[in-house]
Amino acid sequence: REYSDEAKRVVFRKGITSIGFGVFGNFYKLEEVVLPAGLRKIKTWAFNGCSRLRKINFPSSLKKIGEEVFQCTKIEKVMIKGLKKIGVGSFESAQIKEAYISKDVKVGSFLFSDCKTLKKVTFEKGVKKISDSMFFKAGLEKVTIPNSVEEIEDDVFWAFSQEEATLKKVTIRSKKIKKWGKDIFGKAH
Repeated sequence: REYSDEAKRVVFRKGITSIGFGVFGNFYKLEEVVLPAGLRKIKTWAFNGCSRLRKINFPSSLKKIGEEVFQCTKIEKVMIKGLKKIGVGSFESAQIKEAYISKDVKVGSFLFSDCKTLKKVTFEKGVKKISDSMFFKAGLEKVTIPNSVEEIEDDVFWAFSQEEATLKKVTIRSKKIKKWGKDIFGKAH
């Protein structure tokens, strides 16, 4: 913890396969993280509260991101490819502008909740489920639900009021949705 007020860049050496629970949480000056090829897991809260963190690479070997890992960071673009699981609220309140979500990832609830700057989300063809509260109070203005989606869980695009709601257009291409959650749009309708 002696470097938590000084570190601006962290480079992980090759051979590291897991980043521990809360290890860099609240490193307020941290701006960049370089993850090694071969990294498999980032545990809960690992970079939570790193309010200046903007730049990070996600190696193709990465399979799991724990809960609340990148909350309140300044990461602007997220390509979620090759991952198998992302925990609850992993990018909550981050300054993400654009996100890509692959078909094979199991996404925890509140993934992009309160991401006010989030404007573009792309779902890979084959995504079957949109998780609970995934874009709760996010800044999305339009979204396209791909034709592969079979389930939309509760509160996905929740807003507390019409005045707070940013979502203007939803295009649903899927005709095979078997489960519609409750309050998908909250009080924004």
